[in-house]
Amino acid sequence: MPSKLIYLYCLTGKIPGDRVIAGIDGNVRFVSNKGLHAVASRVKADAFTKDLKENLADMRWVESNVLAHAQVVAKTMEHAAVIPFKFATLFRTEKSLKAMLDARLDEFKGLLARLEGKEEWSLKVYFGVERPGTACRDKRILKIDREIGSVSAGKAYLLRKKRQQLIEDIATEKISGWAGECLETLSRWSAETCINGLIPKEMTGRKEDMILNSAFLIDKGRLRGFMDDVDLLEEKLPWLDLNCTGPWPPYNFCSIKQEAL
Repeated sequence: MPSKLIYLYCLTGKIPGDRVIAGIDGNVRFVSNKGLHAVASRVKADAFTKDLKENLADMRWVESNVLAHAQVVAKTMEHAAVIPFKFATLFRTEKSLKAMLDARLDEFKGLLARLEGKEEWSLKVYFGVERPGTACRDKRILKIDREIGSVSAGKAYLLRKKRQQLIEDIATEKISGWAGECLETLSRWSAETCINGLIPKEMTGRKEDMILNSAFLIDKGRLRGFMDDVDLLEEKLPWLDLNCTGPWPPYNFCSIKQEAL
């Protein structure tokens, strides 16, 4: 194992105008091959191999290096489309990196062409407590309420249990409808849309439940319309919290096998 490895951040079709970008263990370098430019830097091999398990347990090391990785990708994104690679994507030599670029030249160029002029934006929708009385005004609930007042105590008990389950089912229906409305409204602005798994409250750190976790690949010229519709949805559905952020590296729209070493 060499003492230094080649760390790959992302690929681009255009070298940034500002060629001095701080990366992990120093400034980045551009490894070019047939119109593709790998944004990379040399890093200490032991830090990502021999000592990696220990380093991953050190949150300061992780945060510092993950932040450096993200900043390199973000800086490159300011100038052109990028294919982002995962943290700690490593190659033994520039020669092995170039060999990978050469073997997958058409795939990478096609992907960059698809991403050119577009940005990834994230939308996470949260919902806390249902608006007071919404479910109770549903005609199915009102029917049960009328029945409860005219039956025996035993049957009333069963009806109340049915009523509670029905309230939960109605809430689920409404939540699904709200999430679907957000997705349908905003997808019309995007070239591609991705639906990700919901993140539990233990990981989001929020009291509200996440009801939609989505990403949109949006042409920069259509971004204003997308944002306007986010605002309109917030006005129409004020009981939801629409958390829209970006632009992000297009990880959700780069379904590639990320080779290393």
